Amino acid sequence: MDWMTLFCELWKKDRGKIIGTILGLLFALFVICFGFWQAVFIALCIFIGLSIGKAIDNNGSLKKAIIKIRERFSRTNEDDE
Repeated sequence: MDWMTLFCELWKKDRGKIIGTILGLLFALFVICFGFWQAVFIALCIFIGLSIGKAIDNNGSLKKAIIKIRERFSRTNEDDE
């Protein structure tokens, strides 16, 4: 069994565990290099960028994605009042 076959089988079986481990390792490296709060800020920026990218993929344009994100946050704020 070669490495690529092994990796493909592991990826199919334990994709979430692999992604979680890699994300945990990257966050730990960011904390070591930049400090805790800077690493949290970097993670937050990555999450925001991922959310915008996902919205663009689902809606097809940046303008539609921004409108959808604004609607989502405005509904959340209205529910709080």
